Amino acid sequence: MQGSDAKAIFNVMTRRERVRHGRVRGYRPSIRQLEELLQLAQKEIDSSKSSAEITSTVGEYKLTSDDGLEIIAPEHLQALIKEAGSVRELDNLVFSIEQDEPKRYIQINIGPGDWTEYSVESDSDTWTLGRYYELTEKLLSDCTLYAKHKEPRPAMLVMQRDRYVWETVPWKVAENWRISIAAASSAAPAILPIVASFVTAVAYLVYLGDTKVERHKYVENLNHFISSGGLAFFLAVLLADVFIYIALRRWDAGRLKSQVKISTTPIIAQFTFRDPKADPVALASLYIAVAILVATIATQL
Repeated sequence: MQGSDAKAIFNVMTRRERVRHGRVRGYRPSIRQLEELLQLAQKEIDSSKSSAEITSTVGEYKLTSDDGLEIIAPEHLQALIKEAGSVRELDNLVFSIEQDEPKRYIQINIGPGDWTEYSVESDSDTWTLGRYYELTEKLLSDCTLYAKHKEPRPAMLVMQRDRYVWETVPWKVAENWRISIAAASSAAPAILPIVASFVTAVAYLVYLGDTKVERHKYVENLNHFISSGGLAFFLAVLLADVFIYIALRRWDAGRLKSQVKISTTPIIAQFTFRDPKADPVALASLYIAVAILVATIATQL
């Protein structure tokens, strides 16, 4: 189990009965979706018997809600976001609420990293399992499309051979045409070189011909194709595709991170190195690919 798995969310692991610990990957809620999650987590909690807290970390600065809160309301969340300043997302948000009688405890960690981890405990197996199921369904429904393709099932913390490990649990996987498009878009650059090679091979077989004259004519056409820069253009496109593939893979990995989206990043800002959240390797790969294509097209004019 990784170090992040030993965070405060699991400070009740020793109480094995009537407790469930789960995690999902790529949960990136909007403010509205986060408010819905908190409302679900606090359902059936008696505010006269509970205590709640919500915190986040921006750099080295820890943001926290006021002390003595019985429940987290939308205005408390908005106050935390306002205190965060101009950041566009929160990479580490922790929410917890506890009620003594009857015993009910819920904690949710959104990030840092790819995972959102959550813990549900009560003195009723039925209540614990029901709330765990509801939270899991809500988290999975609000995950990114790429996460639904890459990591469609949740994991549960279970005891195996005297230690806790994460184990993927069976779950009904969402089926949506948008998920298929997200998967296809990330795989397209990798498929392009294969398609190009296949088309070239087919063209070779079709135009080779059976007679000596046809084969001689094909060789002349092939020599003309190479001498006129066609082969260089073909190789340049493949090389550019490699860099585009690197950029898309890096961006896909970013879509697996769990964080709260406060505001939308402008499209232009996403492609500049000035954005502190920009991936420099992905941007550099994209710029190199565009430069290769522009230079290649310019030489063909």
